[in-house]
Amino acid sequence: MILGSFGYEYRILELPPDLRQPKPLDNTPYQTPVQTPGQAPVQVPGQVMDIIRELQEKNLALAAQLGAATERIRNLESEMRLLVVAKQQPWWKRLFSRGG
Repeated sequence: MILGSFGYEYRILELPPDLRQPKPLDNTPYQTPVQTPGQAPVQVPGQVMDIIRELQEKNLALAAQLGAATERIRNLESEMRLLVVAKQQPWWKRLFSRGG
């Protein structure tokens, strides 16, 4: 442990031997899976990215709708609170307090 600018820090001065050696790359060739009857069609990476992009756009649109609906609910709740408070006074107090 060494005292650093934010307190004591752990420093690794030497890597273990198993982390020094590079890991082998996966060089197996890509094979298109065979489609059997009744199975969903196989998607290629470009199509998958298009689907992901479309879903992200739908997600953003739904998030915007949710935000608008949440704000509308808050406004309606505050209006309800005002109505409940106003209803607790007798009508004649409300009438004379406005004119007075």
